[in-house]
Amino acid sequence: YEGVEQAVSRFLPNLALYRALRAMDREAPEVYARLSQEIGVAMQTLYGRQTSEGGWGWCPECPSSEVLTAYTVQGLGEARSAGFAINELSMGQAIEYLRRYMDNTSPQSTDDWDTRATILYALAVAGEPELGRASALFEARENLSRYAQGYLLMTLRLLEAEEPERANVLAEELLQASIITSTGLHWEEDAPAYWQMNTNTRTTAIVLRALVQTNPEHSLLPQVVRWLAMARSSGRWESTQENVWAILALTDYMVAAGELDADYTLRLMLNEQTVAERQVVPQELAEPTVVQIPMTDLSPGDDAYLDLERIPAAGPGNLYYSAYLRYLLPVTALEPLDRGLSIYRSYTSEASDAAVHQAHAGETMTVHLTLVAPYDLYHVVVEDPLPAGCEAIDPDLATTPQLDPETLDLMPESADTEWGWRQYWPSHRQMFDEKLALFAEHLPRGTYEYAYQIRCTAAGAYGVLPAQAFQLYAPDVYGRTAGETFSVLPR
Repeated sequence: YEGVEQAVSRFLPNLALYRALRAMDREAPEVYARLSQEIGVAMQTLYGRQTSEGGWGWCPECPSSEVLTAYTVQGLGEARSAGFAINELSMGQAIEYLRRYMDNTSPQSTDDWDTRATILYALAVAGEPELGRASALFEARENLSRYAQGYLLMTLRLLEAEEPERANVLAEELLQASIITSTGLHWEEDAPAYWQMNTNTRTTAIVLRALVQTNPEHSLLPQVVRWLAMARSSGRWESTQENVWAILALTDYMVAAGELDADYTLRLMLNEQTVAERQVVPQELAEPTVVQIPMTDLSPGDDAYLDLERIPAAGPGNLYYSAYLRYLLPVTALEPLDRGLSIYRSYTSEASDAAVHQAHAGETMTVHLTLVAPYDLYHVVVEDPLPAGCEAIDPDLATTPQLDPETLDLMPESADTEWGWRQYWPSHRQMFDEKLALFAEHLPRGTYEYAYQIRCTAAGAYGVLPAQAFQLYAPDVYGRTAGETFSVLPR
């Protein structure tokens, strides 16, 4: 997407890889070239989206957010520390925006305290430390969420490297607050922090990174690494924020624990047949081994035995892996799903308001999306894939016929909330070749509708993927329509 958070989240993990490779005295020109390009693209996005206040918002039309501005300042600071050029004027305006926020507000809620910790860490990374405020926050640390305590711990390590007493106290308190299960060690928050883009997985990753920077040889850290590794699904975590912080934390741990000195052989066997074998050495750690086994190589109804060997079993470096099954279903086999959020889709023609599943080439159709939010939602994304024989009509083009404005916005069902609904939806709209994406920074409880138009262009019968809606940073809140077919008839 075009958001500021996604722009920063694209290059931050690669910065971690670049730093790790440099720690091994590897120049890694290919990584540097790719990273330079990513940072260059991200910088243009960031500079173009900076508001007149000096901050950044979640989407181009969104107001400045202290949390997102701090995250961006952190990313720019880490890029500068790695030797990449940034726009110092833009950075200075953002730092001034964050300082104005702290000067003009006093914390009243957990969210306020957490925002302060987020900002202080970003300023420390950017080389603009606020030791006095960090010291005061340490004294009030009982007001902070676990992840914000992790931010504060990293801030204190940066600002008081020669006097680590307070950092050590906070690190010990965090370890005492950890939760141990059969899958390892992690941390959980007492309450969700929707505006902070946070989850328990992100909390665990931030705290791990803070502890690695404080005491990288602590005996409990491998248990945290194990929990994070097992929290993945299909080789990744559930949101961009979880991915970024997990990669940052695990990369720091790998460097601190000496895992970059790996020297072993891995062998992967399926039903006693070798399907992959590789010598793992420091010079090739940046390249994963990927093995894809087609379903045709497996016998239906029989067990499949996967055996992964590390030779020798002990020695420098650890072996991390994911194994998962990926399969595709016919689109019509996809049933509607409601996990705290419901979405419905229908198509109507210019001649009738009745729902239809076919149209003639050249005809214009209206797509109706209905969203039911049973409670307030945050950072909501709605994606509606287009039938392959159709294209969306961009309402921003001057030559495009316009729908009635009342149908172009998401509207709450309840009349008593009508006074404020227009400020919530959509925060941003983005059209792709294959889908329409809608974004809402905050969506109050209610039932909403959105309509847009498509033009049928190519005759055929097409499977249409479900429309889906989810919270970007808490994707367990999710809903989708059924898969269906849509036919475009010849003229």
